[in-house]
Amino acid sequence: MTAQTEVVKLRTGQLIPNFRLSAANRDGQVGPWDYKQHQNLVLIFFRSAQCQKCKQLLREIAEHYGDYEQKEAEVLAISTDELDRLRQLAQDLALPFPVLSDSDGKVTALYLKHPEQIADKTVDVAIFVADRWGAVFSTKSIKIDHDLPVEAEVREWLEFIELQCEECFPSEWPL
Repeated sequence: MTAQTEVVKLRTGQLIPNFRLSAANRDGQVGPWDYKQHQNLVLIFFRSAQCQKCKQLLREIAEHYGDYEQKEAEVLAISTDELDRLRQLAQDLALPFPVLSDSDGKVTALYLKHPEQIADKTVDVAIFVADRWGAVFSTKSIKIDHDLPVEAEVREWLEFIELQCEECFPSEWPL
């Protein structure tokens, strides 16, 4: 997996921008601050509901969603597709996490320097992992290669965040 740092606007330690988007598989709108101080976040900006590689990644995350819940994390999948198309995708793949429509691209533009790179297929997905306080822990913008364990790597990032959580573990391990 190759990181293309020129694609993402945010750097490690920065706070993720807040937003509210309509959810294809939830009532109303959803945003990152709905989870602030409660859950770590994985934000996945994906090309479209038609992108087979994107669908495979979303399917893999859905299959391991119990692991995300155990790591006290929520996944927000975001696309510039229209809500109806995303509703069908969420239903077809039985996605347990919110799938959000950024049809005007404004939220995507907050996160990516060149949002058109997702639209023109230069990049399949951009992934942001943030801790429960909204600080960016890791970013990746990638062209998905089926030989690379993208989903497993996201879970590893979440495990590392939890290891750093002072409230989750004692500051000194007992001898």
